[in-house]
Amino acid sequence: MNKENKTDLILSVSIGVLVALLLFGVSWFNARKPLLSSNTSFSSENLILQKEINSLKNQDRQQTQPLKIDRSSEQTILRLLGDGFSGYSTFRDKSFTNALSEVGITLNYQNEPDQKKRAQLLVEGKADLVVTDLSQFLQHMTTEGKVVGLIDRSNGADAIVLAPEIKSLEDLKQLIAKLQKLGKRPKISYASNTPSEHLAEVLDDKFESFKLSEFEWQDVADARDAWTQLQDPHSGVKVAVLWEPYISIARQLGYNVVLSSRDIPAIVDVIVASKQAIESRPEMIHDFLGAYYRRVDLANQDSDLLISQIAQDARISLSDAQRIKEGINFFSSVEAQQWMNDGTLRKRIASTAALLVLNGKLQKRPENFSDLYEPKFVEEAVKNTQALIALVRADNPSLAERLAGSLQPSARQSTTQGFAGEAIGNLQLKGEIQFAINSASLTQTGEKTISNVAKELQEFNPQTVAIRVIGYTSETGDAVFNEGLSERRAQTVVDALKKAGVRLPIVALGKGSSFPLPNIPPQDRRNQRTKIQLEKR
Repeated sequence: MNKENKTDLILSVSIGVLVALLLFGVSWFNARKPLLSSNTSFSSENLILQKEINSLKNQDRQQTQPLKIDRSSEQTILRLLGDGFSGYSTFRDKSFTNALSEVGITLNYQNEPDQKKRAQLLVEGKADLVVTDLSQFLQHMTTEGKVVGLIDRSNGADAIVLAPEIKSLEDLKQLIAKLQKLGKRPKISYASNTPSEHLAEVLDDKFESFKLSEFEWQDVADARDAWTQLQDPHSGVKVAVLWEPYISIARQLGYNVVLSSRDIPAIVDVIVASKQAIESRPEMIHDFLGAYYRRVDLANQDSDLLISQIAQDARISLSDAQRIKEGINFFSSVEAQQWMNDGTLRKRIASTAALLVLNGKLQKRPENFSDLYEPKFVEEAVKNTQALIALVRADNPSLAERLAGSLQPSARQSTTQGFAGEAIGNLQLKGEIQFAINSASLTQTGEKTISNVAKELQEFNPQTVAIRVIGYTSETGDAVFNEGLSERRAQTVVDALKKAGVRLPIVALGKGSSFPLPNIPPQDRRNQRTKIQLEKR
């Protein structure tokens, strides 16, 4: 066979093999297609959605660059300041920064743990956005910044933890009294200028048995140091304010978590834009929030994605990341808009500002709370989320409700079945619950106090906190009558609180004259009192 014929033969064989491979590929695809169809119940719209979700999930794994176009001249640099909190991990995530790059934004994220310096850089125009909590925003950033987005609210990720031998705030009160007789004070450990400090101030404001002025404060860098001090029997620290994963570790070792941000949701993290950025680059803020809430929507669809992100960001185990995630409730764009438009954010700002004024952290409350935030920047993100809700509602209604921010645990009935029997402490009453003489009828003063108490109690979580109203009398008069009177008075308070809209489980208990106040004669009218005791559910 000559060389030319041999070449023709090789070429013919090669073409034949190629055709055979193509036919095999078509046959394989046709064989797989029915299998793929039979294993899914998604509608065509949801298949489109799933492709979009898969595309987002794989962004950080894809290495291909189909178009090598220099877009550096089109990129806008956005300067964002934050810290290492896991709730901010999305802003440090590679796939998120890639998504921003697609809309022409280069994110320059800088870690600045000093909240005051963070605020100063915003004021000086050296930052476009800052992520922080409402307390720090109100103290440092209201003159040069506005809230343009909501990130999360702590759902147990921050907590007050007591030493193992202390079971409640009332136990702590007794310990403080003993130490005071010896000329000593117990120590409390937490990091200043963090949500830990704010939670400690909330406890000081809400409970009569907890006063920060009675402690020697140990300022630490973070919760790790506070946890180390609480474990050290020689440190003198009896109370620490921790965040996860140290809260879970403390629980496992027998420490008492007396109150967490799940019991009283006081900590809200926000996105603050400088007024300069709002005026000169509003489209950048729109695009940034659109990309951010798109990522949140994805995390709502696939919680493993967020757990993995937190674990990688903090360099911790997946189990620790899971605990952290459970302690953080992230806002969807729809829920953020609802908070801004229905007055919820305004109320949260008002209560936070009032506490800051009370503790001398703020000279006066802002005159117009609505001037502190701007809802319009989440509008485009809301449209995207609403489109996603419409696509998934038929096949995944719980996801749709979660995206809309309306999936809440159902409230338990207000009965004694909701009580775990573990006392937290007595509510600090701002006024006297006063009754007519020998009567269970409230006076005008008593009614006013009940109105204020009801507002205070509305801030607690009905899923984790219950109320026991306890009535006491002096020893004057018949003991049986006094016991019945104390119970009727307690029930009057229960009925009044329910009428005022308190949703927490609540019961009445009358103890008559059996428990007079210490160092007070039993016949003294000061023993005629009503306590609002908060308990764990």
